[in-house]
Amino acid sequence: MAWCPNCRNEYVEGITVCADCGSELVETLPQETEERWPQETEPQSLQGESVSEMDGADDAKTPADGIIRTRAAMPGAYKDNAQKAADFKDSGYTLTGVGILGLLAVVLSAMGVLPVRMGGSAAFLSYGVMGAMFLLFLVIGIRSMQSAKAYKKKALTENSLKEQIMNWCRENLTAENIDNGLSLADTAEEEKYFKRTELIRERISHSFINIEEGFLDNLIDEFYPEIFEA
Repeated sequence: MAWCPNCRNEYVEGITVCADCGSELVETLPQETEERWPQETEPQSLQGESVSEMDGADDAKTPADGIIRTRAAMPGAYKDNAQKAADFKDSGYTLTGVGILGLLAVVLSAMGVLPVRMGGSAAFLSYGVMGAMFLLFLVIGIRSMQSAKAYKKKALTENSLKEQIMNWCRENLTAENIDNGLSLADTAEEEKYFKRTELIRERISHSFINIEEGFLDNLIDEFYPEIFEA
């Protein structure tokens, strides 16, 4: 079996390039740079404590299940697991459809049913190459559908974590206690935004550790208007 070092998807023998990111496949995956938390571990927050009590609550930190930082984080805009599942599903349907239709066309052409027919000594080679190509499309399409199912399961965990963090933010963070911790006199609105979001980030990270940066950015962007633009 071959593996993509970026997407961490498994491929059948004979495939050398990842269909999703274009990376060359490897025989074995590198070791994770950080130990993954057990699936049964649930993230815990400091609910019931005020924000001012958070400085001495290091022992309350727990892992954010399913959202773990790794050194090999992909660059670019963050996509949640639900979006990844949708992307893999669309790719899977497309590649599977092309593979099936292509194989059917090759078979019908070889049987003389279709008007397009290759003759000469190279006919079998041509049919074989095209058949192998469409078979590869079919295999990659099936793998993409399997990846879509896996990301769909991960999305359930991700959504549960997001809901828990948002509830914690609504209970512990207000516009007043955030601005009280900052010096915002004569500060432009854009600078206020960056200072506020950085403080929100610090307080969330204090209670929920190992949260992926893109996931946290999206969550803060969703929470910020609730308290400062409502």
